[in-house]
Amino acid sequence: YRDMIAITPFAKLQTRFREPLILPKTIPSSQSNSFSPKYTRSTQTPKTPYRQMHTLRDAAIIELLFMTGIRISELCSLRNHSINLHTGTILIYGKGDKERRLQITNANVLSILIKYKSSMPFCPDPYAPFFMNQNGHCRI
Repeated sequence: YRDMIAITPFAKLQTRFREPLILPKTIPSSQSNSFSPKYTRSTQTPKTPYRQMHTLRDAAIIELLFMTGIRISELCSLRNHSINLHTGTILIYGKGDKERRLQITNANVLSILIKYKSSMPFCPDPYAPFFMNQNGHCRI
């Protein structure tokens, strides 16, 4: 401050401040346990074919999320060619263009996915999304 030195020794000093790590939000176990009975009741009594199709889609999404632990963005980016129901494998493209293959070991989840796929209209495009929106289009 008094201009006694021409060059400050702190000019070459590099400091990095560590930012706190923000963890993703999760569903508390008490809330997921209260969610389970409502979910099982809703999958048993669809009244119309439209409701049945959407109930199967919602059941398949919920089962995949809970069974595999995949991110919602990964679930939304699932394509028809990414899910092989014969071998029970899912090819997931995650963050940073990382690719991983998951095996569906639960027979109930596999049967829900097969029921969902058979109830949906045929979509010949292998790169179309696996889950369709409420209008029956190949987009969520």
